[in-house]
Amino acid sequence: MSDYDQLNARIKGMSSHLLTEAFYEQILAVPGQEGLVDALLNSPYGPALRESLQLGLNLTAVERGLRYDLSETANRIFMLAPQRPRRLLEIQMRWPDMKNVLTLLRGKATGASSEDTMAGMLSGGTLDEARLMELAREPDALAMVNTLSVWDFPLAHPLKQMGPRIRDRHALVEAENALVQAYFDWAWDTADGRDENSTLIREFVRQQIDLMNVLICLRRVRQQAQGTEVPLVALLPHGRLERRVLDRMRRCRDLDDALEILAGTYFESGVERGILAFGEHRRLRMMERFLEHVVLATGCRMFRLDPLGIGVASGYLWRKFNEFLNLRILLRGKTYQRPTAAIREELLIV
Repeated sequence: MSDYDQLNARIKGMSSHLLTEAFYEQILAVPGQEGLVDALLNSPYGPALRESLQLGLNLTAVERGLRYDLSETANRIFMLAPQRPRRLLEIQMRWPDMKNVLTLLRGKATGASSEDTMAGMLSGGTLDEARLMELAREPDALAMVNTLSVWDFPLAHPLKQMGPRIRDRHALVEAENALVQAYFDWAWDTADGRDENSTLIREFVRQQIDLMNVLICLRRVRQQAQGTEVPLVALLPHGRLERRVLDRMRRCRDLDDALEILAGTYFESGVERGILAFGEHRRLRMMERFLEHVVLATGCRMFRLDPLGIGVASGYLWRKFNEFLNLRILLRGKTYQRPTAAIREELLIV
């Protein structure tokens, strides 16, 4: 019996509880957030939501319940996995960790409240809700990094090296770049085996690197077009996209030209889906969501493309993570009474 047989059998059973496209369509047809909450209370999310809603029905409580459910699921799979699969799954679980620490750094730099910072948190990483809240309540970025160091968080070292400078909001870009670089260096080294499972995860990491490099280029073009002084951010190595394509994007005078170049790559579907929303609002974040969908969809497809190896566990976790994102989009859309068509367009159904 391989390292994956028993683990994959358990996960395939768990996958039967993932929400279906019919569930999303049912919720989209119901006005207000109450219909979504009622449906979730009668789903596998029920236990986590009932505990979270004890202090009242509101957006914060529902999202806390969703984060808790995903966190518990990810940790259960991580603990079930034998040593070799666990090493590869940790790469995946450090991704939301990295994104959450980025959110925390930005929150400290802008003076956001701990409640507002928590609203931007993802789940499914190794840092659970209690630890994220502890970090959000730290008085500044230096105190937060010191706490991460005490916890032996593997991505804290480059932030720790910045010392007291990390408190300066002008050092935010440097801190963010150091954190992102640390994550991908660690992920690349961790998936260093020559077996098929390590190769599969490495190829996915390459797509994540591409996404980060594309965003670096697009943000630079946007800032230059706005006449903002732009610090040069180094592109990450090991991605799939050719450097000449990224360099062409960075030299563009406006985002429309950069997106036209990007549409000639495997991010074409993301550009096509997001171009109308971007054209209407001219907000880069609108496009970023659809580019993220391209990479997320690849992660979700691993569940069926690699039925005997790490793809089942990794693909299931990405599907569960995607489900969390979909539910958060639905919840916020219903709460703020956004048009149904706009909510549906942001969902990624796999």
